Amino acid sequence: MTDHQQTSAIDWPAVDACFQRYRDSVRKVLDDEFGGSEAGVIRELVHWLDQGELAAMYDLPPILRCETGFPISRGRIDLLLFHADGSGTVIACKAGRASKDILPAVGEVMSQGIAISGAGVFHKVRLAIASRASAADLKPIAPVLKRCGVEPIFCGMTDQLAAGMADLMRSRLGPILGETEQVQR
Repeated sequence: MTDHQQTSAIDWPAVDACFQRYRDSVRKVLDDEFGGSEAGVIRELVHWLDQGELAAMYDLPPILRCETGFPISRGRIDLLLFHADGSGTVIACKAGRASKDILPAVGEVMSQGIAISGAGVFHKVRLAIASRASAADLKPIAPVLKRCGVEPIFCGMTDQLAAGMADLMRSRLGPILGETEQVQR
C-alpha cells in the first residue's frame, strides 16, 4: 500500500471528533470549578507548562521547577518559574479581561519581582501577568507593560490550540493527499 492510499482513507470527521474530545476534556479540567477565577488562570498555566507549550510560546528558557503560591515577605507569588539558566519568572494571575482589571497587577508583579530579586535566588527575574484578556483588550495599557518590563501571557487558549493542532495536521497531510482530497474534505 502506498502512502497516498494509506492517507487518502483518513476519516476527517473522526479526526475532528478526536480534537473536539480533546478540547472538551482540557476545558473540563481547566474550567470545572475555577474557570472564571484567578485559580482557573493558574490551573491553565500549569497545564500548559506541563505540556511544554508555555515555554515554547513565550520563548522562555527551559523550566526546572514551577511553584504556585510561593511565599514572600508580603504575600504570595501566584506562579514562580525556576529556569535552567539560573533566572526566574514571576507571574501574577488575574481573572479579568479588561485593561482596567489588569493594570493594578503591574505594581503587584513589580513588587513581587523586587522581593524575589532581593532574596538573591536568581541572577535575572522576568515579570509577567497572565489573564484571560486578549491583545486587543490590553492595547490601552501595552505601553505601560512594555515600559515596566512586564510580559502579558494570554490564557483561555484551549480552543485555539486544539484548532491549531487540527489545522497543522491537515497542512502536513495535505501534500500527501493531493489537492483533490483536500478540496473534497
